[in-house]
Amino acid sequence: MEIRDLEYFVAVAHSGSFTRAARDMFISQSSLSAAVRRLEHTLDVELFERTQQGAQLTASGRFFLQRAEAILGKCVQPAHTPGWSTAPLNCATCRHWWRRDQSAFSLHR
Repeated sequence: MEIRDLEYFVAVAHSGSFTRAARDMFISQSSLSAAVRRLEHTLDVELFERTQQGAQLTASGRFFLQRAEAILGKCVQPAHTPGWSTAPLNCATCRHWWRRDQSAFSLHR
């Protein structure tokens, strides 16, 4: 899981659309969809219900959105640092969250 994956997930969650989120993130829709699928695979859970009208968060997705926004809010690495958004979740805040809440997240699958 990379920071960018969380950014993509949050963008889709807020826009309700993979197409709009891809446009806003300056990435192709297929690349964004693939990144979210990888995230879902990593977490072993479906985060979105995909329809022709857009993407709606599942119960697991709503739970994960809170955690993802908290992580992104606490990761204070400057966005202009090369490679930051492709870095693994290895800052102390991220590691702490992942260890602490991993079991809680599995309850929301």
